[in-house]
Amino acid sequence: MPRRPKNQHQDPVEKDFIDALERLRNRQPQHPDLAKKAKLGTLQINVTTVAQEAGRSRTLIGMDDCRYPRVRAAILAEKADVASVVETRTAEDVIRRLRDDRAALAASLRASESENAALLLRLRDVERAAQREIGIAERRATNGQGGRARTGLNTGASQVIPLR
Repeated sequence: MPRRPKNQHQDPVEKDFIDALERLRNRQPQHPDLAKKAKLGTLQINVTTVAQEAGRSRTLIGMDDCRYPRVRAAILAEKADVASVVETRTAEDVIRRLRDDRAALAASLRASESENAALLLRLRDVERAAQREIGIAERRATNGQGGRARTGLNTGASQVIPLR
């Protein structure tokens, strides 16, 4: 009887998992949700996505003592390889990152403008108060009161203003 090659999988479920893993590696999944993620560049290869792509239960490959340990080992090895490789960026990733940066900068600008407006209002209030104090000091100097506080009593020489 002829022997089968080692790389040929005898179990059809295991073959489904291996084929799904290969499609995910090639960024060509058949599952609609995973195809969207692949297009956006957010597709990750893990136990859940491989099971979803294969159309099989995650529990068959999800635990250490699972039914298909070779498939699980291949998935975990792929995850380790992906983590060690520098992330390649697609145009969509760059555009998304730039849009996020722009939104953050716009929010920061709005906060700065709001703070500046509040500071400007406070500065105007302080300027008005300073002008008021300058006016009071000038009137005191011309009235001869100097630095004395107003008591309402005529303690100094009275100033009579002629009518004519």
